[in-house]
Amino acid sequence: MINETKKDIKMDTLTYLELYRQIHGHLDWKEFAQMQKMKSELRITDDKDRVIACDKDVESTFKSNEPLLKTSWRSQTNEPSPILKVIRNACVAMIAISKYSSQCTFPNLPNVKEKVLANYKEIFQNELKYDFVCNENAQMTQEDVQDFFTTFIREHKLRKNHNLYDALIIIFCGHGTNGKFLVTSEGEQISIDEFRATFAEDKIPSFKNCLKFFIIDMCQSDNNLPNTFTKPEPVDCCNDNGVFTISSFTKLHLLNHSSLLSNYLKNTMLPMLKNSCPLKQILRQIRRDTQKSVPQFYVESQDSALYDFTFAPKQTDHF
Repeated sequence: MINETKKDIKMDTLTYLELYRQIHGHLDWKEFAQMQKMKSELRITDDKDRVIACDKDVESTFKSNEPLLKTSWRSQTNEPSPILKVIRNACVAMIAISKYSSQCTFPNLPNVKEKVLANYKEIFQNELKYDFVCNENAQMTQEDVQDFFTTFIREHKLRKNHNLYDALIIIFCGHGTNGKFLVTSEGEQISIDEFRATFAEDKIPSFKNCLKFFIIDMCQSDNNLPNTFTKPEPVDCCNDNGVFTISSFTKLHLLNHSSLLSNYLKNTMLPMLKNSCPLKQILRQIRRDTQKSVPQFYVESQDSALYDFTFAPKQTDHF
């Protein structure tokens, strides 16, 4: 049920991102304008009024032969103000894959190194003064990505949080599939959920009360998968507290827009952070802007944090 009207939805994949896309595809511009005016956000529930908020919820709901979903608009103005946590000393790691082997079917993504990396460095390294690391080589294999994170954890002494970080920010850029998998340069796939699980509370207890912020900024490439490829099973990490994930996917025919998310984050986020705006408010503004300019571009978020948060520049003399 979308706005009290029954509509059929065909899902390509059982993910929250795909469900979000399908529902928004049935909305017209007047409904988006009403959302903006009322400062509302979309709420999805099943036939028993249970909120659907992650991939696990979607998979459970669609076990029924004919699942019935309902949508409603939740006002942001009538809810009590959440706790606002200010992040001042985050540690940022970015995987940026822009070159792909000629033996696989994935085209190169020159924007990843030329524009996307520059945008994220401008936000997190230059403006916010956070510790920021990124792979140097444009090509990365599965093993390279795994080695990168092993080195990242060791060199930044994350096991005991020796540097007193209050947040981890992990950015994935390159080709992606199914909303859950990063394509490496040789055409293989890595489960992003596995890397999320690497930083879960039971793996790094010293970050139990710290924000884990994941930015999945990828070109959606499901149609380029070889017929013989079997996707690895995703790891369930919905239950880990303190995780906030932004997912955006650009279709292959929109490759010239592959730096959109980083552009909007830089141009929208930095001015709004000066007014201490929480990230959820910033994302609502980005969604409104992208819906007007590039309707085929989607930005979605998943949130298990018990607080809202914003970012402030690191006070270097305090650390």
